[in-house]
Amino acid sequence: MCDAGKLVTAKELFCSLSTKGLQPDALTYTVMFRGLCKEGLINEACELFEKMDGKGCLPDNVSYNTIIQGLLQRDEQSRAVEYIKIMVDKGFSADATTATMVIDLLCANKAEKAIREWFEKLL
Repeated sequence: MCDAGKLVTAKELFCSLSTKGLQPDALTYTVMFRGLCKEGLINEACELFEKMDGKGCLPDNVSYNTIIQGLLQRDEQSRAVEYIKIMVDKGFSADATTATMVIDLLCANKAEKAIREWFEKLL
């Protein structure tokens, strides 16, 4: 539904899962994150991400990278760095797309201080 541009329907289906005794898994959450980010609803995606753990579903590498990519696409670099740090602390790493986005920002000299400092710590 998200890929078909039917985000409202996707959200309704997602919210109805618990009423049917079903719990979304990390993949289901990630699909919602991607759909929300695609529509520019990054704050809603981040709120859902925060609720995910509280609902007993732990984010995986793909979940983190999806949120980070959404933040970077909306030029919210400081928030992206916060998620990168949490992701790394939990033992996950950036995927190729996320790493490329950070490197592109650095190469274009558009990286904010938080991104530059985080990247320098890696070196």
